[in-house]
Amino acid sequence: MNAINKSDNLKMSKHKQKLKKMSLLMILIIGSFQANSQTYMIAAGSNIYEVDPLNCTETLLCTISVNTGGGTLTGDIADIAYHPNGNLYGIVSNYFISIDLGTCLSTTIATHSTSSNSLVASANGTLYAAYGDLYTVDPVTGVFTSIGTLPCQAGGDLAFEGGDLYLTCDNGDLIKVDINNPAASVVIGNLGAGFWYGLWTVYTDCDNTHVLAATQNELYEVDINTAITTYSCTLGTTWIGGGTMFGDFNASECGCSVDLGPDLDLCNGSIELNAADSNYTYLWSDGSTDSTITTSTAGIYYVNITDTTSGCTNSDTLNVIECDLGVSDLDISLMVFPNPSDGHIKVSLSEFMETTIIITDITGRMIYENSNSSEIKNLDLSHLNQGTYFLTLIKADGQVLTSKKIELIK
Repeated sequence: MNAINKSDNLKMSKHKQKLKKMSLLMILIIGSFQANSQTYMIAAGSNIYEVDPLNCTETLLCTISVNTGGGTLTGDIADIAYHPNGNLYGIVSNYFISIDLGTCLSTTIATHSTSSNSLVASANGTLYAAYGDLYTVDPVTGVFTSIGTLPCQAGGDLAFEGGDLYLTCDNGDLIKVDINNPAASVVIGNLGAGFWYGLWTVYTDCDNTHVLAATQNELYEVDINTAITTYSCTLGTTWIGGGTMFGDFNASECGCSVDLGPDLDLCNGSIELNAADSNYTYLWSDGSTDSTITTSTAGIYYVNITDTTSGCTNSDTLNVIECDLGVSDLDISLMVFPNPSDGHIKVSLSEFMETTIIITDITGRMIYENSNSSEIKNLDLSHLNQGTYFLTLIKADGQVLTSKKIELIK
C-alpha cells in the first residue's frame, strides 16, 4: 500500500496512544548503543522513534515536517533508510527528504510521482525504492529511476539480508527481489494477516543477523527463508510505517569485525592489546602491523583491519587509562549521538561532572577543546573534514575519564 493508504489506516486505528514525551537525556542513555553502537529506528506517523526490541520500548527522537516550497507538511513517513554516507533518508507523500536527527530538521531533496513507500540502502550505497516498480534513487538529486515492474505492489518496506533484497507486498507476501529483473522476483511465502509496513535487518555482530517485521505496532521476527513470523512484542506506537538501523547496510555484506574489548586501566605496568585473526592484516595507531601490541603508556589506541580474502575493512578503538578512578567514576556512561554524523552531535554523561571535551584526529593532534559543565552538550563539528576522530572527556584534575570514536561523513 502507498503512503496515502498508510494514512487512511492510521485514521482507522481505534487504539492510537499519545506520543511519549521523553527528555533528550533519556533518549541518549537508554539507546541501544551497547552492541556495536547500533541503533534501531522506526517511523510511525510523522515521528521517528528509537526502539529497543529486547525490552520492547520506544523513545521519541524527532517529529518530522517537510518543506514543500510553499509551506510545511507534517505527514506520515512512508519509510526511512540509513545510508552508508551517514545520512538518514525518508519518503513523505511524494517528497524525498534527508533527516538530521541532531536537529530534527528535514531537507527536501526532490519530489517524485512513483507512489513509492519503501526505501533501503545497499552496502555499496545504492538507494532502492519500491511500489509497483523497483527504483534506484539518486540521494543527491532525488531522481527515481525504474529498474522494472515487480510482481506485486509494495506493502511498505525493503530490507537486505545476506546480500539479497527482500520486499513486503501489499497482499502479505514476502518476496526475494531480483534486482536485475524485478519481474522475476520469487515469493518466499505469506507473512499472514496484517499490514506489513516495516521490514529491517538487525545484527549484533557479523555472524548474527535477524530480520524484524512490523504490522501496526507489533514486532515479529521473520525467517527470511520461509516467511514464518514469530511474535516478539507490542510497542506503544501505532501503525509503524517503516524501519531501519544505523549500520544496517553492513548486515548485507558484513565480512569482518574487530573488538579490542572495553577500556583498560593501566594498573599493572603494561598491557597487551590483541586484535588477532589469521585472515587479517593490521595497522595500529602507532604504525605497528602486528596482530598485537604491548603498551605501558596511557592514551587512545586504534587498529584498522583488512580481510585478506574479501578485502573488507573495519576498525576499533580502545582507551588505556592511567589513574586512580574509583568504581563510580569508571561506571560513568558517555553517549554520542548520532554517530556517524555530519558534525552536529550530542554528548551526554549519565551523571553530572565537570569535564573538558577534547577532539583529536587519528594522528593524535588536538583540534577542538571545550569545557563542559552539564550532562548534555551540543557540539558543532561541521567545519571538520570527513574522517575518524576521537572524543575524550577529561576531569577537572586532569584525569582521563573515557573516550569515544566518532565518524564524520559529509
